[in-house]
Amino acid sequence: MLSKDTILFDLDGTLLDTKELILLSFQHTFREHLGIEVAREELLENFGEPLWNTLSRYTDGDLEPLVATYREHNLGNHDLMVEAFPGTKEIMSELKGRGFRVGVVTSKLRQSALKGLRLCRLEEYVECLITLDDSMPKHKPDPLPILLALEQLAVCADQAIMVGDSPADLGAAKAAGVDSAIVSWSVFPLDKLEKPTYWLKQWEDLLEIVEM
Repeated sequence: MLSKDTILFDLDGTLLDTKELILLSFQHTFREHLGIEVAREELLENFGEPLWNTLSRYTDGDLEPLVATYREHNLGNHDLMVEAFPGTKEIMSELKGRGFRVGVVTSKLRQSALKGLRLCRLEEYVECLITLDDSMPKHKPDPLPILLALEQLAVCADQAIMVGDSPADLGAAKAAGVDSAIVSWSVFPLDKLEKPTYWLKQWEDLLEIVEM
């Protein structure tokens, strides 16, 4: 019997390479509304949290205009800039073919998450999608999004593994009582992250882990 039969994935930075799109959308928004330049390195430190959290770090004013500008830029450039990381479609197809339950747990809104999954032709492999719409106002590193995924899939915590790229993914996994795995292509310095249950140098490592 397999030790793990459910794989929960983060989306941005784990399955999809959205880094440049997110950075440019933030920089465009801050220039338009606040007249400031924010360094890439500073923005990268806050990857993995909901949009409102990052924006609120730079202003205590009304966030709605900033949110609207960010989304307009992000959605308008989405299909030109977003792609799946190499091997992502293949590993998800392999997992599905072997009978694993596959879910995505993200701090994005459902509309944006679905747009990325459909663009990269990954939606067919995802049995469960938990977004900020489902868990609001709670989000990773709160365990609620992962717990909602486990409930929807009707599986126990010890049957699942959370695969991500950020401290928020690690915190949520630990709080939910599930094993964690961090991908080597994370935008966060790996030596600065809390140690996960597993490190993934490449997607093939995941197959070895879940069938141990």
